[in-house]
Amino acid sequence: MATDAQRNFQSQVTPDSPPARIDNALSLLNEVLEELGRLRIRNGIGKDHVHLELSQHEAVTCVEAFFALANNMVLPDFAPTMLDKNLLLALPAIFSSPYVNVDPVLKVLYYNALFYGLQETRPPGGRVVRTAYLKLLEAVPAWLDAPSGRSMDAFTAALTTWTALTNHDYQLSWRFHCKSCHHIKTEGIDNLDITPAKSFEEETNRNDLRYLYWHILCTDLTFRLFYARPTVVST
Repeated sequence: MATDAQRNFQSQVTPDSPPARIDNALSLLNEVLEELGRLRIRNGIGKDHVHLELSQHEAVTCVEAFFALANNMVLPDFAPTMLDKNLLLALPAIFSSPYVNVDPVLKVLYYNALFYGLQETRPPGGRVVRTAYLKLLEAVPAWLDAPSGRSMDAFTAALTTWTALTNHDYQLSWRFHCKSCHHIKTEGIDNLDITPAKSFEEETNRNDLRYLYWHILCTDLTFRLFYARPTVVST
């Protein structure tokens, strides 16, 4: 799925000047994000609705299994405060209600949780696991069109990067990685410690963002080493 934006990334020569490197990275990010926004992730998605049939009990079990796994995704015993466990556990009971409007980023995060949870509760590679991934992709366009600027957006994009990699969607995972980099740049997470925290609470919140930043940085290194992609995160 070679595209102009991808070719621009691959042919980009990284300048020696850090400011120029950051400007070029942001410019290329914008191009890729615009392309991702236009992308209908799979042929057929958008034309026919994908059906995922899970009981409320199984969905809750999947979310619980996801959180057990998420606590070790970044580093052992790390539980990101940007994830509201109680909210995700409540979604199976209200997700399909016509009276509840679920935030687009929460939908993507929820289907991520179901995907990882189903891999713990069902045989890997099964039809239901695959359908959960397709539901995730189906929820992506609305997320891209929604206002962003929250740490949950960066976390969800970083998580979805690895979900796409797990499903061998290498081109798509690169786009989600670029989206996570876009969030940490626009939200200033990459410059978090330029000014000191004003309170202990702010310092605690910053600590989670530091872990998120280093997780995305490690992902950036993975793309450089194994997929010959240029760096997007500036250190």
